[in-house]
Amino acid sequence: MLKFNHARRPHYQKNASTFVPNAFSPNGDGINDELVVGVTNLKKYRLQIYNRLGTQVFFTENIFENWNGTFKGNELPVGVYYYVITGTNLSNNNIKYTGSITLIR
Repeated sequence: MLKFNHARRPHYQKNASTFVPNAFSPNGDGINDELVVGVTNLKKYRLQIYNRLGTQVFFTENIFENWNGTFKGNELPVGVYYYVITGTNLSNNNIKYTGSITLIR
């Protein structure tokens, strides 16, 4: 039988972590239609996505807002896009993660 100690305080890990898929397919089939970024232990969050020419095509500071592969209402072409995630972790340290995402239709 499991016993729980309800007097215990939750343990919060201070290190931030992210999960960014390496590809997504916004083709309307209901599977991987949006780029969903997973983050933990961030007090502040900013996601920026750029095309290969360096034009910012997506920006959010809301961890629940996902990218659907469009820019100004237009579908973007298949290709590699680059992301920059910046934020502040629970220890008030600034973090930065970068990488690439492949958009497949």
